[in-house]
Amino acid sequence: MKATPCMKYLNDEITEQTFTHQLDYLTRHYTILSLKEATMLIEKNELHQGKPVCTISFDDGLKSVYTKAFPILKQKGILFDVFLNTAAVDNNQLLWLHKLNYLLSNFGATETSKAFNKYIKNNIEEAPSSAKGIETWCRQHYEYIYENKLLDSLFRHFNLNETAIAQEQQMYLTWQQVDEMSQYGAGFYSHTHQHHPLNAFSKVEHVEREITLAREIMMQHGKSGDFVSFPFGMEVDYGKANIHNALQAGHKFAVEVGEGINSRERVLEQRIMSRVELGNVSDDDGHLYSAIEMRPVIKSRLKAIKGWLR
Repeated sequence: MKATPCMKYLNDEITEQTFTHQLDYLTRHYTILSLKEATMLIEKNELHQGKPVCTISFDDGLKSVYTKAFPILKQKGILFDVFLNTAAVDNNQLLWLHKLNYLLSNFGATETSKAFNKYIKNNIEEAPSSAKGIETWCRQHYEYIYENKLLDSLFRHFNLNETAIAQEQQMYLTWQQVDEMSQYGAGFYSHTHQHHPLNAFSKVEHVEREITLAREIMMQHGKSGDFVSFPFGMEVDYGKANIHNALQAGHKFAVEVGEGINSRERVLEQRIMSRVELGNVSDDDGHLYSAIEMRPVIKSRLKAIKGWLR
């Protein structure tokens, strides 16, 4: 999917060969369970039995989960979980980063910047003229862009039909594919509705809509509302207060990237589960060991030192 205009400037995909090697590594060193199974073991305090437990999950609900990852996981008999952005399922809309990438891919950073600057008001600083600069600018002014539907204005500016493009690109899962993987045993949960960086919102109603609407849609389709994964995964992106908002909406656990260490107390008392991102990790065993075992410990200790220095 990297070659598609909606993904051109994003860098979070691995090859099937690398993915297969990662699975083989995890199978050798860990017991791979679903999120539901793992949390049940944590609640029963049975994680100490046998090999360490891990889970495999995917964010966004991209079609490649079905076409690329699912056949490999199914062949190996491995369960997994997927966090869906409910607005994108069935390919009638594009998530905002994919819309931005489509503009940059087709019209370039300079023309995209000019278009943004044509529509901004209220003393918002002008958008820069580089692809990375525009993405950073969008994150810095995201609530303004969201409330003023600025990306929709740019699509009209360039005479683009979002629904037609989404149907043409076919980037996301369909509910039919979701149901097929559910029958295999995969779990499906919320990644919020439209993948907005929640911490960019100062108005709680925007956050509540993103969290609540997605959970409602998931449950309408017979999926669980127990877990929610935050877009971008880091606390700087989702905001610590939004863990409370997610739990208030009915979720049992909030899932983040964080430091990747899941103590029983943290999971059961704070209702937070942390993950390790492997999307940019090679198939080298040393790199995998470092990402899964070493980095989380280092990050945890650095976090503790920062807290102590305060």
